[in-house]
Amino acid sequence: MKDSPTLLRNRALVGGIVFITIIAFVAGVADIFPLPEIDVRWPKSTAILDQYVPDNHVKRGRELMMVYIGSSACEYANLAEVPKLIERTKLLLQKKAHERGMLFSTMGISIDWNTENGVRHLAKMGRFDEITTGKNLQGMGAYQFV
Repeated sequence: MKDSPTLLRNRALVGGIVFITIIAFVAGVADIFPLPEIDVRWPKSTAILDQYVPDNHVKRGRELMMVYIGSSACEYANLAEVPKLIERTKLLLQKKAHERGMLFSTMGISIDWNTENGVRHLAKMGRFDEITTGKNLQGMGAYQFV
């Protein structure tokens, strides 16, 4: 059993630490001095949980690819709800592909003559692993998938 001076010294030390902590907290809340700020950040790949984020790694294996085909001039492709539907579809297909042990990627094709219009249109639809635009229906994306 410890002698009483050691026990009293330990209790005084713990009491002093608790007292200082309480005083510091109250002083911080009262803006006498600022409380420290704690900032927690997730890696970029998981920071956006409601948006598709391309993997950007070279991998081999079976792959499911979602191909979006639209145009800046298409009335239906430019409805307000389409970007959210495209994003939800990407996430759902990505989940299904991973559940089946498959890789997943997305491709955006804009059937536009003007590449700037096509790029702007595809940007509204979120991130893609790959995009192609230009030459309207004569472009490689249209040739391959339409």
